[in-house]
Amino acid sequence: MLDRVVDRGEVTIADRDEAAERAASIRRTLVDAVQRSWSRELVDELIVRRPELAPTVTIDDPADAGRAGTLEERTLIRAMLSAVMDAVGTVRIDLAIAPPTAGRGLRVRIAAVSERPAEEVRDDLAPLIAAVRGLARRCVAVERDGALVLEFEYGH
Repeated sequence: MLDRVVDRGEVTIADRDEAAERAASIRRTLVDAVQRSWSRELVDELIVRRPELAPTVTIDDPADAGRAGTLEERTLIRAMLSAVMDAVGTVRIDLAIAPPTAGRGLRVRIAAVSERPAEEVRDDLAPLIAAVRGLARRCVAVERDGALVLEFEYGH
């Protein structure tokens, strides 16, 4: 656009309209980036690293609780989510993070749907699930409606 303006030596109404639209687009992009939750940033980062695995991911973290989590909590979430994404055949993941409440720590739920039976995915993730049980106040790994559901609450 700038090359056209320089070549012509004048700015037209169409040039101004195009510049205004580009500026609005840049503003929308910046606002979206500022409003992205930590959970969305994590998912995007994991997908960029392994685009061939890119399952559909939904996120329920309206309070951006992940951002407020401790380094240990965020590391545990990252490890679990990464392992679920890496599990062979994972096609959909639902991630939910709830902020701590009185007497309870950060709560996380990861539900994964795979092309494989959920119990096979659970068996593959058994060593990591066992490690989470040692770190988390509560850790549940169940098959529900064809999905592997991992729920854990951080802290003791």
